[in-house]
Amino acid sequence: MFWNKIINRGGLKQPSADLVKLCKIAEKIFKHYESNISKIPNLINYLIIKATSSIDINTIFIPLSDHILNQAPMNNHLLQLLHLIFKTYFTIRIHHYTKLISQPKERIRSYLTKTIHFKNQ
Repeated sequence: MFWNKIINRGGLKQPSADLVKLCKIAEKIFKHYESNISKIPNLINYLIIKATSSIDINTIFIPLSDHILNQAPMNNHLLQLLHLIFKTYFTIRIHHYTKLISQPKERIRSYLTKTIHFKNQ
């Protein structure tokens, strides 16, 4: 069950099933390459390419399938939409991951507040 179904204060929009599917695929790709994040140049573009190549484009956003036929095959609105979804997801996910990595493992100050203040007395 999704968190936004439990707590909806009247203003949250429900994501479509296709968007949830794309986010799950993006998370799998991110978890697969998580250990090599610092070694991959142009990380976001690399992850976008891997995620885009792992999906079947004919099963995602089916209402747009008629609209795609009138556009260029390599630069249609569906590919642009997928690119924006993956770029947004990976940008947020990488920022969250690097923030977790850069934080100290254990916060001493919150546990030893008085000891630290009066340590040199």
